[in-house]
Amino acid sequence: MAVARLGKQSGESLHVHQGNPSKVTGASARGRRPCRCGSELRADETTADGVTDQARRVVDIELRHDPGPVILRGLDAHAPEPSDLFRCLSLHHQLQDLALAWTQRIGRNLSLRQVRLDHGPGDARAQVDPIGPYDAAALLSTTQIVDAEAKHLPWGTPACSRIFFHVEYVLCYDVGRKVALWDSYRLEATDVVDANRVNAFRTDPRLPIDQNASCDDYAGSGFDRGHMVPRSDMNRSQVAMVNTFFLTNMTPQRPNVNQGAWARLEDWVRAWAKASGWVHVISGSVFDDDDDQQPDDPADAQLSHGSSGAGVPSHYYKIIIREASTGRVEAITLLIPNALSVPGRNSQDTTKDNYLRNRIRTITEIRRRTGLDLIPSPPFDKATLEQAVASNLWPRN
Repeated sequence: MAVARLGKQSGESLHVHQGNPSKVTGASARGRRPCRCGSELRADETTADGVTDQARRVVDIELRHDPGPVILRGLDAHAPEPSDLFRCLSLHHQLQDLALAWTQRIGRNLSLRQVRLDHGPGDARAQVDPIGPYDAAALLSTTQIVDAEAKHLPWGTPACSRIFFHVEYVLCYDVGRKVALWDSYRLEATDVVDANRVNAFRTDPRLPIDQNASCDDYAGSGFDRGHMVPRSDMNRSQVAMVNTFFLTNMTPQRPNVNQGAWARLEDWVRAWAKASGWVHVISGSVFDDDDDQQPDDPADAQLSHGSSGAGVPSHYYKIIIREASTGRVEAITLLIPNALSVPGRNSQDTTKDNYLRNRIRTITEIRRRTGLDLIPSPPFDKATLEQAVASNLWPRN
């Protein structure tokens, strides 16, 4: 059986079996596998479990009908015949791109079976659970992506090598350092509700496994799996909450930061959303270990396990924008170091609040430290907003 090799991504080989055009497979990088870290969900509610170190993870995409011209036009305008399917697929060197493209265009006719085990040539493949409903909800349609971009990136899109669109927010993932780099979303007063936490830390099904962070990147490191998009901002539905637990939404965060002053800042943001009707939130990671207000070389990032693991941010920022009066916006920007000196969980709220007041900065400083234009094309006076320094934390009500 002839096999056409399509994948060029390091560690991930994609193949089209020409003897069976309904099958596309990809082999994961050795030693890495999907993981679930203390998840309270059943395996069949997220990705399938059961992959062992000895087994080869194979991802199959099975088309349930003849791939005719309509589908091929969506992938490649110059592929009028089903036989040209292989050429079309070669345009998409990552399996995740294939899955998303097909899901967006032929949604209900596509069956995405996430994991199969292949123990060697000639052995029968043992099919395990298909993708679960929570993970499936992260595969947005084209219309949902367009809507999310309009709502959560109203002033343009900052630079990013890997953007993930959710209905409730947009997230940038740093593939090299395996951490969330920035997020952007509109948080409305009606979104701020209470809900019981459901832990669901896990790898992201939208990425090849070698590009995912893993549970091992955090286990025993001394760092928390710190959310970039806060779980409590997404309590409006269990799907939204559960999908903040993808490891693509995490960074290695000091426990005192994650559970202390940073959590207190997140609480302030929700209070501001309720008081103002809505706020726009932009949060992110800073890699500036030498504190020279310039972004470090990604290759120099500190790692969660010293010589391995996920990249450890030196700081975190949060920019909150709201309408101060009709047609006028204002912003407050805070920069929090990922350091042991930050007030922790057991500190008094007044101590945390005083600390936050001393960490008020400008968008201009965040731009210098990250190298990112976080508000590329606003309709308001960009320079004034970026240089403004809030005199204090906004009132909570």
